[in-house]
Amino acid sequence: MLLDTPHVLQLRKDPHVTVQADIAEGSISLAWNGFVPSGAYRRILDDALSNVCLHKLRSWASDFRYMNAILRQDERWTAEHWFPRVAAAGLQRMAIVMSDDLFNRMAMERVMAEVTPQLPFAVAYFDDPEQARAWLQDRNVERL
Repeated sequence: MLLDTPHVLQLRKDPHVTVQADIAEGSISLAWNGFVPSGAYRRILDDALSNVCLHKLRSWASDFRYMNAILRQDERWTAEHWFPRVAAAGLQRMAIVMSDDLFNRMAMERVMAEVTPQLPFAVAYFDDPEQARAWLQDRNVERL
């Protein structure tokens, strides 16, 4: 899912996540890893959302394949506080590559079941990051 081209900005790289923005494509990609403590999880999402607004990015890809469980308190925060701001940020698409971790997968399903009906953009789920990237780049996919 992560790109290696001259117009890609690496916004963050630490043991929890790698965040890149492709300014030319108008996209941001997050590749998560392991267990992410609550404070780090929230800062990462807030910083990524700030970059979406700053660079006027239109698509978001989150690769959760290697991420462990998300704490329940962070599920609630994501659904109640973060996603309402995402909905107002101007995104057109969000691709989610599902985790291999059962508990992460269940957490994502709970959050997305709650927020998707209120989102003004298309959301799609994938097991393969390349399929997610292709979907984000497909100009024929209609917005909701």
